[in-house]
Amino acid sequence: MHNILDILGRHTGIGLIVACACLVSGTMACAVPFDNPDLYFAAVTSASDGTYYRSVGLSPDGTKLIAQKSWSDGSSHTEIVLLDADGRNEVVISTGDSQQGDIYAYMTPFWSDDGSTVGFVEVHYTTANRVLSYDLAANTTNVVYAPTTGDVCNPDFVGSSTEEIVFWQYGPVGGADLFIWDGATATNITNTPNYKEYEPVSNGDGSIILFWSGETANEPINTTHILVNELGVWTKDVGFTPILDSFWPFWTGRNDNLIGLTQYSTKDVELYDSTGAFVVDLTGPGYEGGAGQWNYFGFTGEGPVGEFVITSNALRGVLAGRDIIIAAPRSHLYIDAADGSDVFPGTWQAPFATISKGVLEASSGGTVEVAAGSYQGAVIDKQVHLDGSDIGGTNISTGVGYSPSSSALTTAFRLDAGADGTTIDDMTVLCLPGAGYYFAVFSRGVDDVTLDNITLYDAVQGLTNWGGSGWSILNNQVIGTVAANGGGIGIYVGATLGNETASNNLIQGNVIGSDASAPDYSCPGIVLALDLRYGRYDEFAIYDLGGNRIIGNTIADSGVLNGVGIEVGVIAGTGNPPESVPGILAATLGAIHDTIISENTVMGEYFGLYLYNLTGTDVYNNILSGNTSVGIGLWDGNIDNVFRYNSIAGNAYGLYNGTGSLVDAALNWWGDASGPSGEGPGSGDAVSSDVIFSPWLGIDPDGDPLLPGVQITGPQTIIVAPIDPEPAGGYLNAAIVGSNDLPFDDVIEVRHGIYDASEPITDGVTLVSEVGSAAHTILNGDVSLDSADILIGRLRQGFTLNGSITVRAGMDASTIHINWNDILGMVGNSGTGTLDATFNYWGEDGPDTLGAVAIYPLLPISSDTIIGYMDEHRLSALDAIDFAVLLDLYLTEREALVAVDLMNTFGFSEEEAASIVEEYGTIAVNRALAFCSDYQDFLALLMGYASGGGGGGGSYLGGGGADGGMPTFAVGDLIPLQLELMHPVTGEPITDAVVSYSVCRTLPDGTAEIVLLGVMKYDGDLAVYVFEVDTNGLEPGIYDVYLGTDDGRSRHFQIEVSEL
Repeated sequence: MHNILDILGRHTGIGLIVACACLVSGTMACAVPFDNPDLYFAAVTSASDGTYYRSVGLSPDGTKLIAQKSWSDGSSHTEIVLLDADGRNEVVISTGDSQQGDIYAYMTPFWSDDGSTVGFVEVHYTTANRVLSYDLAANTTNVVYAPTTGDVCNPDFVGSSTEEIVFWQYGPVGGADLFIWDGATATNITNTPNYKEYEPVSNGDGSIILFWSGETANEPINTTHILVNELGVWTKDVGFTPILDSFWPFWTGRNDNLIGLTQYSTKDVELYDSTGAFVVDLTGPGYEGGAGQWNYFGFTGEGPVGEFVITSNALRGVLAGRDIIIAAPRSHLYIDAADGSDVFPGTWQAPFATISKGVLEASSGGTVEVAAGSYQGAVIDKQVHLDGSDIGGTNISTGVGYSPSSSALTTAFRLDAGADGTTIDDMTVLCLPGAGYYFAVFSRGVDDVTLDNITLYDAVQGLTNWGGSGWSILNNQVIGTVAANGGGIGIYVGATLGNETASNNLIQGNVIGSDASAPDYSCPGIVLALDLRYGRYDEFAIYDLGGNRIIGNTIADSGVLNGVGIEVGVIAGTGNPPESVPGILAATLGAIHDTIISENTVMGEYFGLYLYNLTGTDVYNNILSGNTSVGIGLWDGNIDNVFRYNSIAGNAYGLYNGTGSLVDAALNWWGDASGPSGEGPGSGDAVSSDVIFSPWLGIDPDGDPLLPGVQITGPQTIIVAPIDPEPAGGYLNAAIVGSNDLPFDDVIEVRHGIYDASEPITDGVTLVSEVGSAAHTILNGDVSLDSADILIGRLRQGFTLNGSITVRAGMDASTIHINWNDILGMVGNSGTGTLDATFNYWGEDGPDTLGAVAIYPLLPISSDTIIGYMDEHRLSALDAIDFAVLLDLYLTEREALVAVDLMNTFGFSEEEAASIVEEYGTIAVNRALAFCSDYQDFLALLMGYASGGGGGGGSYLGGGGADGGMPTFAVGDLIPLQLELMHPVTGEPITDAVVSYSVCRTLPDGTAEIVLLGVMKYDGDLAVYVFEVDTNGLEPGIYDVYLGTDDGRSRHFQIEVSEL
């Protein structure tokens, strides 16, 4: 429930007299003498002469009224009636006809807390009055209290009950007391014989009873009091100052604890708080009722939106009777074309029918809610919030004159002086250009307007703001635009002579289908312009279109001629080419300044962005796609206009700069990772001359195609190439600034060249060269690392770094990696943790570091050379480093490769490995490495097995040769061969060697013939390798015997075979 105080405010001055509307039937109209400027008063009943509505009550939900209705100025012939809150559908709910039988009248209806039940009194001629209750849902009537004696008067339900009531009743010696009937017993809670207490009303929990008393010698002045129940005892005026000269008080709501009552002497209806302090005069501080005027506050007087009800004869003039009047807060009025009427009070249950009536009666700053329906628009000359239906259907089908002097062209809403701060939302505007209905909103010189969720069809110039600042044009939809000797515009914000300023406006979240086309002028979806055509130029005027923002809009077309997505510029003349005042462009360069165009999607237009004579424009995060002439076109003056993070792809031409001066369009996506075409090196959308385009984005930056504009949802790739024109500060520094600005840890890929890298890195980044030689990508300047999560260089993508590198204080150096670079300066770490600076070449003088910097393994020669060794010899990085060191120890490349294998296998140092290779040779070391199973095996294979045994070198046993000559055997003898092998270092027997034998002879022609061959077996008992050669079949002669071992060595001796 709204608080009346919140809605009314606390006016103390005298307002204007408020005009009363006609009554519902139109039978009478007169001026309401009430002058509260915060309220609009209107009768909702149309009573004939002599008809009276009394004891009116508004249901808790604000939808129904109850009243006592009589047909004479007395209490006889009265009925209880139930009406809708707009005064219609009146029905009688009393149980019988008054003045029939013993029924004298029906009086004083009252509501239950939940609005389900209406109580009232049935007054009898002869028997005691009864209290009845009417159940609205069941349409039944029940008896609440039927005493046998005494007359029950003006009851009310106690708290939330529908069975317990409080009432007054005449007592002895002329007094009147208050009683409570609890369903079984009636209890006198005042018992004051010398006072008369009337009209008791319970609060929401039944703990406080409000009433008035008077008409006695003890209390001659009518006075409002309360009774407070404290532990079952009713005490008068606890914490309450009695309100003198008042009667018929009611709570404004069951839980509001404000009191509405009538001041007896003036007939003003006033509000007091729960302590009895004055709050506000509802009927107005300038009103005092004349003779015979009566005004009464209604039961449950405040409705859900702050409206309240009174009964009054102040509207009747000379006619007898009393009306039900609704007082509506001018701060919140309602319109409904289907169910409303401009004679209604403008509440949610009794709305006006026209928007113009709502605007007329609304207070400045008030809200007018407009239900679904078809309406004429309105002229607005005060701050007001026109709020259409949230579910749609509030259609403005006809307009009003777009200017005070012309009605030939119309607009749904015209904003005149005084309309600053107005809001219009949730409307549909159905323009009709053929009938001159061109505009949805047309305004001149009005500031701080909000236009939200307006759908407009077929506008010539939809939402138009001439010379207004601080506007918010949000979430509107333009469906179709029409060119009519001009126009074809969705949204227009502009300045001109007489309305020179249009600053700090916001155009955001609009969807525009701008399909208008014209042969000789542009038809843009959104325009921000200084229009100085038709002589509207004064060189002494100060024009200012600064700080305007065009954000998050979607504009689409089918490529029609001169269709434009967003147009911003100074319109200096008419004709084609423009016939302009000499020097006008130079004089007005700077008038349109500091404009932001961001996160818009412009697709399928002729020109995506059409920009001319601008200063300080920031164009970023826009999608420009499929535009049939150019994505972005610039003409005339151009100062400090910057284009960043835009997706410019699929246009006939990407960016054309016709200004004759440089424009900074670095860090944009041009549709291909190779960059823009035209003056650029790649195959993306073309750029013209005088466009800075490097660095550029290597991937499409948009990560959410469901939202307008570029939505950056992940890391970007930035390509840096030394292609002129160079941005201020240098190519790489521009990329670093961009990466610092973007929200994720990006990748900067630097093409070969020489760059300045002095821009501090303040956000996580991977900074690498293109794949190739570090010697070809040179970074000059000192590098400052002011962030964690930085990588500079990696294998095959390193740099030559000529300056110092410093991790700043407070940074987590353990997340920073500097690798595979040729570092020729100092590396310092002032942060926390250890900086990874491994795998770098530090020049001939070696590393120069400060702080905790890990440098090993380091590269002994340039990174390019190390990588060359890796590629040529298929080495790992560490092996390539060892290889380089071994070469420096004067090994040949072949020796160094063998030494590297030796180091990897057994952990030798470079010096140890070099020594072994030099001593034994590459073949021996290679063979030992190839066949060994462990280190001991390697030594045995490298050094050779030691041999032992008997005569002939321990290689045979048996006949002949005892004198040391050649052994001789007869044909048919067995030659017992033996070979003992021992480890050359440990002396232990070798038991698993492979020992082969071969027997051959030399033929007369000098060739050798193998006659026997085989493998000897190891005899564990003898601890030697053995075999017996059978000489059967051998021809007599001298034979060579070879015993070979798997350490690569062999033993040779000769034998002679003779005849038997």
